[in-house]
Amino acid sequence: MSVKIVNWSESFENADARKRQRLGWFLSPTGCDSRGYRQLMREGSNGVMALGVFQALCQAMGTLPIAARREGVLANSDGSGMDVADLQEITRIGAADLESGFSLLLKIGWITMENSESATNLPPICHQSASRLPENSGFVKGEGEEEGEGEDISPENDGAKPSLPRKKYSDGFELFWKAYKRPDKGSKKSASNQWKSKRLEGRESELIAKADQYAKSVDDPKYMKHAERFLSNELYENEYTPSGKGQSEIEARMFKPMKPRDQTASIQSAYEVGPDGEEL
Repeated sequence: MSVKIVNWSESFENADARKRQRLGWFLSPTGCDSRGYRQLMREGSNGVMALGVFQALCQAMGTLPIAARREGVLANSDGSGMDVADLQEITRIGAADLESGFSLLLKIGWITMENSESATNLPPICHQSASRLPENSGFVKGEGEEEGEGEDISPENDGAKPSLPRKKYSDGFELFWKAYKRPDKGSKKSASNQWKSKRLEGRESELIAKADQYAKSVDDPKYMKHAERFLSNELYENEYTPSGKGQSEIEARMFKPMKPRDQTASIQSAYEVGPDGEEL
């Protein structure tokens, strides 16, 4: 079994990082209010240890080549998945601490365990070479063309009636996106990826209601987090109360400073009336 970091490419890399063979850095979500983080911290020192294990796994993932990072699976140079002994050598974390951290990280869904013998993780030598592919299995080499270029004769382009284009975004996500009140919602693609990864389709009514509560809890919708952060940090799990902006405006009017003319009248009135309300 090997360790897979869930949504590595979407959450920890950007367009520039995905072009690099190896990373000297990786992106990391901000904030301490996501549900997973809060669940870890409820475990006390064990949760802190698990967070450290996850940080070490991310640092190790950043050193792997593009193909391995795209899958999010921690793999050796021969393509086989790293086991606990491999990760112990790389991270310098003891086996017992690694396994304890894995159990909590699995529980909150930050990692999964993959079968290291699956086809996607086999060493390159085990994949069928191009010379052994069946005739007319995909691309053919044209006259004067280099290898890897040519006419696409794959089954979907053999003259059959084309299928309807797939929707770029799900119906539920589209409803949520339109209802989210921040004027600049951020990246729609990134928000959609979070929607898919957290399997929120079907919960759009609940999330729209929470987003509406969230909007009312800030003085202005422009101060809301981007839709992607609202989803990635699971802010829809929080409870919100109105910001109280209207009450503040009422109080401001009640305690509005008096004009100089009103101040003079007030002083004169104080001198004309005694402490018991009798005229002096």
